[in-house]
Amino acid sequence: MDGLLKRERDGSISKGAGLLAPHVRVNRQGRQGRFDDVIGLGFVVLSLDADPESNLSPSSKSALNDLGVRFAAFGALDSPHR
Repeated sequence: MDGLLKRERDGSISKGAGLLAPHVRVNRQGRQGRFDDVIGLGFVVLSLDADPESNLSPSSKSALNDLGVRFAAFGALDSPHR
C-alpha cells in the first residue's frame, strides 16, 4: 500500500514507523506506557486541553475514523478524554 507510513504486506503499519521520535510515558483510560504503545501507531490528532473531536463536524469525524485516525488530548490525568 502507498502512503506516508511504512506498511507490511498485509496492510498493517510497520512497527518501525515513527519510532525515531522520542517516546514519552502517558496515561490513558487506566493504562500507562509509551505514547505509541498506549495510543497506537498511525495518525493521531492531538489537542492540548480539550477533546479534539469536539471541534469536528460529523462528516469530518466520519472521514477521519474511516482513515483510522486516533484522537487524544493532553492535560490532567483525571480528564474524561484521556
